[in-house]
Amino acid sequence: MSSPSPYEIATAVAAVISAIGGAFAAVAAFRSAATARDATRQAEEAERRVLLREVSTAAASIQAVVLGVSSRGQELLLEYRSAEVFSGSSDHSGLRQLRESTENLIKKARFFVEDAQLFSGGAKSLSDAPVEEVERVRTRLAENFNLLQVIREELDRKYLDVASKNMQHRQVILQARR
Repeated sequence: MSSPSPYEIATAVAAVISAIGGAFAAVAAFRSAATARDATRQAEEAERRVLLREVSTAAASIQAVVLGVSSRGQELLLEYRSAEVFSGSSDHSGLRQLRESTENLIKKARFFVEDAQLFSGGAKSLSDAPVEEVERVRTRLAENFNLLQVIREELDRKYLDVASKNMQHRQVILQARR
């Protein structure tokens, strides 16, 4: 047997070094994949926390708007009662329909607050839910909030209209007494 040539020795050493380098590369790739999984999991968890915060904020906003809707609705009902006095009829059918419509809007608003209460206080009921479910709830609450804003604006508009008419009636009555 002949001794290996320097070329064969260099090739063997290069192969061993290459194998060791490949092993290091495999370990580095494995660690990189683990780090990427951790980063992805942390990003998903951060997204979940943001969504849960948005759900909680939307629920609290809905509750606040419903308080305003209820308050404005009660003010409007009082203005309708005043309008009945000025009209001289306690059973005015148009005013009765307006009162019923206002009461229905208040009831509708209260339904939204019942739904929102399920998700207030940090949205704990969604803490283990999939991100898709949290997103669905956030979207539903945002839609409910928008509907409540429309209800509030309608009640505000009606209130301003009836209150200004009642004010005109009061002024006419006061002027007649002078």
